[in-house]
Amino acid sequence: MVLLKEYRICLPMTLAELHKAEMFTFINMAVKESKNGEGVRISVDKHFQDEEVMGIARSGRFTRKEYKIKSKIPFWARPFLPKKFKFVHEDEWNAHPYSKKEIYVPGLKDDYLVKVTSICVKDDRGKEQNVFNLDIDDLRKRQISVLDIGKENKSMKTNRGQLYKNWIDGYKPIVCIYMLVNVQCKYLEKKIEEKFRELTLKFYKNVFISIDLWCTLTFKQVEAIVKESKAELEDRIKSE
Repeated sequence: MVLLKEYRICLPMTLAELHKAEMFTFINMAVKESKNGEGVRISVDKHFQDEEVMGIARSGRFTRKEYKIKSKIPFWARPFLPKKFKFVHEDEWNAHPYSKKEIYVPGLKDDYLVKVTSICVKDDRGKEQNVFNLDIDDLRKRQISVLDIGKENKSMKTNRGQLYKNWIDGYKPIVCIYMLVNVQCKYLEKKIEEKFRELTLKFYKNVFISIDLWCTLTFKQVEAIVKESKAELEDRIKSE
């Protein structure tokens, strides 16, 4: 069975800010959540060229992230999943503002695969009807889900937030991430999509909550933080 979801996530920042914010937030969360032999390591990080992303050959950054997640698999899912499911890989081709990902279980890609295509659009409020140019069949299958990052945060350095009801309608700066999620799994498609949605919302909430940590950093400074943190991630997920 194939499940097709389209997430729409608006954030109060520019396109350039979003690029460094995603990098900073990922490595910051990864270091915090990697411990006791579990977490994530970045096994591949290199330039790519002429890879098709959103229907056009593009250049950018390819990364492979390897997640060791055995204890985080919910008890209700364990009977349906193979032992190999304690390891999940994420391959990403990032040609910002376009990207694509494949999330899969090594050796079981035909049975457990989540494909994600994303486009970040500046000055956009999540109203595009068919940003991915889907055909009629896929448009019928597609389910749209608007993810609200919440209103609890107030940035002291940028004076952005709190984000009250209907903030999207007139806020500047603003950017919208359109994310097409294609779940191709042998079992538990809906549960896997719900968990992916939960993790995506958590990530982008943290992108905004951490704004005062990254807003004054340059892109090169964020790249340096990511590079320095890779060794720490390796140490944190080594078996005890």
